[in-house]
Amino acid sequence: MQQTPGERPATIRLTIDSILIACSLVAWTLPAAFGMRLNWGLRTSVLVPVAVILLSRLLLHRERFTAAVRGRGRVLSATFGAIWVIAFLRTALRRLTIDTLYIIGYLAFLTTLLALLWLAYRRYRDDPGGLLLLRFAAMMVAGSYVLANVVAFALGVRQPDLIYLATYPTQMLSWLGVNSNRTLFPFADGINAFGIISGMTLAAFATAAALGVPRGLRWLAGTVVVCSLIAMIMTDSRGALVYSAVAFLIGFAPRATRGTLRWLPLAASFVPIALILTWPQALSRLSVGARPGGVMSEVQRSALELELCAESTVTASGALSNRPIVWETAIDALRPPKLLHLVGYGFRGQEIAGVSEKLSCVFLSYVHKRLVSTHNIWLQAVFDVGYIGAAVMVGLAIFLVRRLSPQKSARREPVSAGMLSAIQYILLAGALEATLSPDFGATFVLFVVIATTVIAANVDGAPTPGPRE
Repeated sequence: MQQTPGERPATIRLTIDSILIACSLVAWTLPAAFGMRLNWGLRTSVLVPVAVILLSRLLLHRERFTAAVRGRGRVLSATFGAIWVIAFLRTALRRLTIDTLYIIGYLAFLTTLLALLWLAYRRYRDDPGGLLLLRFAAMMVAGSYVLANVVAFALGVRQPDLIYLATYPTQMLSWLGVNSNRTLFPFADGINAFGIISGMTLAAFATAAALGVPRGLRWLAGTVVVCSLIAMIMTDSRGALVYSAVAFLIGFAPRATRGTLRWLPLAASFVPIALILTWPQALSRLSVGARPGGVMSEVQRSALELELCAESTVTASGALSNRPIVWETAIDALRPPKLLHLVGYGFRGQEIAGVSEKLSCVFLSYVHKRLVSTHNIWLQAVFDVGYIGAAVMVGLAIFLVRRLSPQKSARREPVSAGMLSAIQYILLAGALEATLSPDFGATFVLFVVIATTVIAANVDGAPTPGPRE
């Protein structure tokens, strides 16, 4: 029995596959909450039970897991995976330091998660309820990460690692009369990154809940929505709130305009690059207005006020903060064009190319300044995987948007619609953040997970994840 577009399964049964998939990112990042962010032995050990389950499934049910992938998705997904594996390995071989262990662990985590998702999809290919639960679990990879961080913070767990040398007041809470600083959640990679991730989960789960996920999943989707909103307020992520609202509203636009509006996020992600190249004065006009400054201790301040930065330090201002400076510096580093730019510099290419060093005086409050991204999804992609890799990523994004978009006459499947909102959010936020950089965490992981889910649905004999165009 195969699920028809828009059909709801009668029952939803919790499975070990869905639990492992949904909790995977939490398990991978949880050691950071206890000061063991760099304990790669511990972090990688969480993959052992999953690997054992994968191996047993392959040995016991290997005849069910053979599949021939059809269509453009095969080429795009395989190429996307190959360019990122190469980018990871290029950087790992270059450094031979703690970053090498991080990269090996990251690759092991992604490989294990995607293999589990793929095999689970094949196992439940004739079970509509199981397939729906798997798609929901795929979204919960990011949803459980936000949920666990908010709950851990409420229970008194605090981030033990020093990531920032300054604290910044929360403007959204100040509007409510609450004086507080932006919150660094227990095992988040950063304040801005977690705010962006929370906006993505808000857009995805609000869309799915509004379209009517099965009753057994509705309370969980609602909880993720509430926790995502709390996280955005506490991290003062006003941009993420706007992005999530736009992504949500696109999904509920009139049918006559929805087909056109679905491409708005992708177009918006190119706007900063286009303006820097053609009309840079437009960006300088946006960088006006006051933002609250950060507060540093005198010890930190004296250590930071180096003679090198005395004349080049720039204070964040306006809606774009220092992003125009970052974009201009990154684009200048790509001039003149080189053959190397076709394939990029490898993972964290902006550091290898020297961009991070040039921007070190701009991000004085960061402990790890070398990890600062180019703050644009496609600029970062060019440095990491080159123009060729960036083109593949654009092609995959287009494929996913088209594949997850419903027919005009079809009823929208809630979870697939939530996935579409997540993809559109990632693209929209990508105008100002490097949302498809592996260092951004859950946005990159969820993009890859959604792509795997969609590709797995396009194998011989498997139902689609929702109505398509």
